[in-house]
Amino acid sequence: MKRLMVILSVLVLATATLSVSVAEATTVDFRIGDKNSISYNTADLNISYNMLPPPEGIFPLAVGIPWSFDYAEINEISVQSTTDSTFNITASVDFLLPEDVGLVDNGGIVTVTVTGNGHCNGNCGSTDTFDVVFDPPTTVYFGYDNTGKFTVEISDLYGLSWKDGNCCFTPDGSSDVLKATVTLETVPVPEPSTLLLLGGGLVGVTVFRVRRTTASGSRGRCFMQL
Repeated sequence: MKRLMVILSVLVLATATLSVSVAEATTVDFRIGDKNSISYNTADLNISYNMLPPPEGIFPLAVGIPWSFDYAEINEISVQSTTDSTFNITASVDFLLPEDVGLVDNGGIVTVTVTGNGHCNGNCGSTDTFDVVFDPPTTVYFGYDNTGKFTVEISDLYGLSWKDGNCCFTPDGSSDVLKATVTLETVPVPEPSTLLLLGGGLVGVTVFRVRRTTASGSRGRCFMQL
């Protein structure tokens, strides 16, 4: 009975320790895919841009620490009509998550979209400027029971200048590069089956050690009696 109590105590302690270790984990590995894109309604405007090569390698994102990379270079924006309308723009970022925390039913691949808009500061006339403003960061949940969370944000462009002789706006200064910022908010917890499996393994090791110690003690006592 005492041995059973010891084993159960070790199991509870091991499971609690494992849970604390998981809760204290602060990084998740990500990779950026090659399907990043910008979309818009071509009946309203045209955007001349270059998608920049995604960062290579695997990146261990730390909880609460933003990570940014150059996403796209805007060369020119053509407005089809001189109005004060707001033009919808969507930026998509392609992610590859590790298998152990990947999203269900998609092999760990997720495309995050961040919506925004472009608008003239005026009626899109020759003396006006053009802004590209994206909405607040998009939140993505992943991993077991959606316990992991990260956000994706796209930077804004303000005050794009009019291009002489055309209907277009060109970037001024260094504001032609859109940046994507990824922030890991929480790491996912493992599935209960994983905890049970690890706990069961610890129990097996404990039982083996108890039996081995008991057997050694018995042999020692027999030797002394002889």
